[in-house]
Amino acid sequence: MAEDFLRAVHDISLSDVIKPDPALRSMLASIDTDACDPWIFTASVAAHAERCLECLGVGDVETLRGKSIIDVRAVGYLTKYEEGAYRAAERIAGEHDPLASVASSRTCHVCADGAVLQARRTRAAACWWTTPGPT
Repeated sequence: MAEDFLRAVHDISLSDVIKPDPALRSMLASIDTDACDPWIFTASVAAHAERCLECLGVGDVETLRGKSIIDVRAVGYLTKYEEGAYRAAERIAGEHDPLASVASSRTCHVCADGAVLQARRTRAAACWWTTPGPT
């Protein structure tokens, strides 16, 4: 039943609402992958995230090429409104103690989300947040 729901809610046209973002493309391309191992975390399903990345014009950015997408299935169907979703995503990405990592500079955490609420909720999960615009 969950899979039927996920299929139905993501069966939408994205190109009308999501446009290429040259600034995002530039920022992603500038990530030093020796210092930071980027992951994609979505409250959606991986296929929907891939479609969004394509609409944003960043699906072919070398920094993201071949990266795993951590989706709602991977975190046990927890939503972005639950801190446990971020903890699960950190474990999947191999990060077991993000605060220690930040302190030791072993890794970096940069989370971007269009929703200010998500930014506020996940600061507790040791992410540094950027919000692309007013929401």
